[in-house]
Amino acid sequence: MQGKNEPLVDLFGDRLKRARKANNLTQEELAKKLGFSRYGTIQRWENNERKLNISKVDLLCSVLKVSLNWLLKGDIDNRLCKQIIAAMFDQGIKSGEFAKRLGVERTFIEAIRDRSIMPSEEFINNVASELGYNVLSLKDGPFSAVPPLKSTGKPSEDVLAAKVERMEKEIYDLKIENKVLKEIIGKGRSEGL
Repeated sequence: MQGKNEPLVDLFGDRLKRARKANNLTQEELAKKLGFSRYGTIQRWENNERKLNISKVDLLCSVLKVSLNWLLKGDIDNRLCKQIIAAMFDQGIKSGEFAKRLGVERTFIEAIRDRSIMPSEEFINNVASELGYNVLSLKDGPFSAVPPLKSTGKPSEDVLAAKVERMEKEIYDLKIENKVLKEIIGKGRSEGL
């Protein structure tokens, strides 16, 4: 059941707010980066009280480092988000260090990990370049089957621990998916389908 304050649908304003927070920006800071003198427009966008000025869409996506399709329609590629995080873990890089190397906030990396935002093509290209991967291999995965362009040598304990953590998360995700499927099958049987 939906909580009292949880939206029933993921609206543009909700996604804008998540992206702004993932970049650790205030409404005032975002307004300034978009060339507005005050933050009222950002506030109204986030509250879904005003339509997005189409002339600001490209700049908004660029500043927030998010996909246009995600920002406008909510389209997200869960597999690609997983691949970005898997690539980071495969090389034993922690979220904070990865964020610094890419010039973003740690909260941005965490939002990708949680699949609450979809990064832009430019950001994905930067990730691939920073990690020494071909962009297509980053997009096509599975990551463990695609060697990086630069050698990482013998895996450290941190790398192995990160892989174990990632595998445990994947197992947990599969258990949740399995539980949901069982519930759906159970409902279908009880309804005679």
